[in-house]
Amino acid sequence: MAKKDVKGKSETAEPKAAETKRAYARYVKDPVFAGLIVLVLLMGVMTVYYASSPSCSSGGKTPTGAATATGSEPTGGSVPSETTEKDLVVYTFSEFLCPYCGAAAGFNDALETRFKGQNPNWEPAVPGILRDYADTVDVQFKHYIIHGESAQVAAEASECARDQGKFWEMHDLMFQNQNALVVSDLKGYAAELGMDTTKFNSCLDNGDKTAIVEADSTLADTYGVSGTPTFVILHSAGDGKVEDLGNLISSVNNGAIELYENGAKVVGAQPYSTLKEYIDLELDPQKKAAAIEEATVAEQARLGGIKTSLGLTTGDNKPQIDFFVMSYCPYGNIAEEAIEPVYQNLKDKALFVPHYIVSKSGSAYSSLHGVQEFNQDIRELCVNKYMGIEAYFKFVLAMNKDCTSSNADTCWENVAKGLSLDVAKIKTCESGEGSAIADKEIAVANALGVSGSPTVYIEGVEYSGGRTAQGYQQVLCQGFDTAPAECGTALSNEAQAAAGNCG
Repeated sequence: MAKKDVKGKSETAEPKAAETKRAYARYVKDPVFAGLIVLVLLMGVMTVYYASSPSCSSGGKTPTGAATATGSEPTGGSVPSETTEKDLVVYTFSEFLCPYCGAAAGFNDALETRFKGQNPNWEPAVPGILRDYADTVDVQFKHYIIHGESAQVAAEASECARDQGKFWEMHDLMFQNQNALVVSDLKGYAAELGMDTTKFNSCLDNGDKTAIVEADSTLADTYGVSGTPTFVILHSAGDGKVEDLGNLISSVNNGAIELYENGAKVVGAQPYSTLKEYIDLELDPQKKAAAIEEATVAEQARLGGIKTSLGLTTGDNKPQIDFFVMSYCPYGNIAEEAIEPVYQNLKDKALFVPHYIVSKSGSAYSSLHGVQEFNQDIRELCVNKYMGIEAYFKFVLAMNKDCTSSNADTCWENVAKGLSLDVAKIKTCESGEGSAIADKEIAVANALGVSGSPTVYIEGVEYSGGRTAQGYQQVLCQGFDTAPAECGTALSNEAQAAAGNCG
């Protein structure tokens, strides 16, 4: 199959109640699932603040690190973001309520102590850049609002302070007092810094700086900012304009560092040494060219490994979609139910390959939602192996509707009989081949680093679009050398749920 570009837009709209009721009703009554949901929520909250690659996050966005007034003074949010007179510009997308932003700016002692415990050479990135690159790098502080109205007001307060030449003094006070950033606190800081409080209070109360803050957040979206602090390193085109990043060359550490043709993006309160490495790379064209060549070779090898793991065939004009799920992960079920109409439309013109995320400890196998889910994972794979993908989808959709991870072992037979499936064959496969099937699934998932349900690959490239039938079909059809007429059939473009996964 020919390699195609398999990128798509993420679907972020909130689901309607009527659209999600059916998908979730069968899970919420399951006490095991309910307990897992509570655990996942608690772990998610902790991960936001204690992730190994430190950043803040909320709703898919993440606040960013701020600059300190050390060395040459950085440019702030009110300066046109598309221009610079230096060789490079570094946009530091930040939010005053984000503790990791404070650490990146040199204002969070607790986090800095923790980071230095992990890496004795860790130092905050922004002060280092300002100290060592005053003549060549233009550091521009950019607002990126994550934590709602409080963060928005704090950002506006910094811009009101800028009007009186006190942006950086206000910036420092707010990062030093991140737990005290309500309006009364902000007005108190203005008075403490000797500002004209009448002007400052009027600016803040009237929302005079709302547009500046919102423009910075819009700029962040154009660079795909999703983790913070995020540093975007860009070139000057020689006429004061800032160049576009260009094509993505490589991504490492789960996207924490991305190298582009014309720059780089670094996410999180990374040590200054990391930022220095990528700034130096951008300042040396020969080193950058060598890095691009090396990264390109490595990426080609990685993609080749993925194709081998998935068993992709080239030149058959038959694109392949591989979807990794768990039989009772609600998000995985939603993906299955969106992929099924694509199969019904394209049939054997494309390859539909299900995979299941299972685990093994010693000789014992399991799945996230318990041993009955694991057993059902194997039964669904057995149906696909011996009865085909058509029977697989019928079985899966019926199991999603009628059974749960708490009763799958006793429920599945009636479902299979109702679909006229060979129950004896499924039992023989489960008992005789279950371990071998599970081992194969574990090997494939490990080779690709897949741990979350759903994870979807189309033509060996991880799919990042919306979980809709139309979204899956549109990208799958890009894999044809000659697309069939069925690719012109419009399918549903409505997602049953916002992005989420089990894993």
